[in-house]
Parts: sequence; structure tokens; C-alpha cells
Amino acid sequence: MLQTARKGLFAQMVVVPLLQRHHVLTQVSGDHLEVIKLIPPLIVDTADADRFVDAFTEVMDDAHNGGGLMWDFGKTLVRQAVANR
Repeated sequence: MLQTARKGLFAQMVVVPLLQRHHVLTQVSGDHLEVIKLIPPLIVDTADADRFVDAFTEVMDDAHNGGGLMWDFGKTLVRQAVANR
């Protein structure tokens, strides 16, 4: 559904909860792209990598279930659109 609305929205839908829920900083690689860039600190240990994998897995599972993540993302988009009017 998101791909039909605009290419690249799925990656945005993943990036937002990674930051909001898990405090993991990532970035969509560019406009209309489905590539997510990781922005790790200079020094990463095994615990950090495990925390990222767990967070990413949780967000991707939620995204593929088509549940609350999509609706949360939609509400965020609407709020931002209204605020920027």
C-alpha cells in the first residue's frame, strides 16, 4: 500500500519507530529509495549490535504484520502535514 502511495515510504515507516521506540538513529538513503542507512557510533560492541538487530527485527515484524505500525506512521504523517500548513 505504501509503495503505491509513494516509493520510499516503507523505509520511512521503519526509520521513525527505530528512533521513537528504540532510540536507534537511522536514515533513509534518499528520496524514493527503500535503503536505510545505519548511523552507528564510532565504537560499537556486541551488545550494541544485538540491541540494533533486536530493535530492527521488532520493527520489521510489526511492519509486515500490517498492524499498528502502519497506522502510527499514518498519524505521524498527518500531524506533520497539518503542523506545516
